[in-house]
Amino acid sequence: MAQRPDSLGLLVAIGAEHAAIHQLIGAIDERVATHTRAHASTGPGALGDRIDSLVTGLTGHLVHEEHAALPLLLGTITPPQWAHFAHLHSRLTTADTAHTGPDRWSTTP
Repeated sequence: MAQRPDSLGLLVAIGAEHAAIHQLIGAIDERVATHTRAHASTGPGALGDRIDSLVTGLTGHLVHEEHAALPLLLGTITPPQWAHFAHLHSRLTTADTAHTGPDRWSTTP
């Protein structure tokens, strides 16, 4: 990216969007994990609002990434670099599969 300093702002923005999405997911995880009968009186509103924010933020981010970041990426990296990234991403997401699924969202210990 040294040859494209004007594109660094886009990458910073995409990184900030990723951080905001992770923060929302963390807030949702925390709300689900701490939901007890004591919290039931507050109703589902707080969780629903967080999920709505996540959907809105994630939708906007994916559009931004698809229309701006991916074309930049594809115009910058070589096919071997892309293949290397795909290989690493596949390994990381496969390793993370053990941490996802219905049990991850369980509120019981």
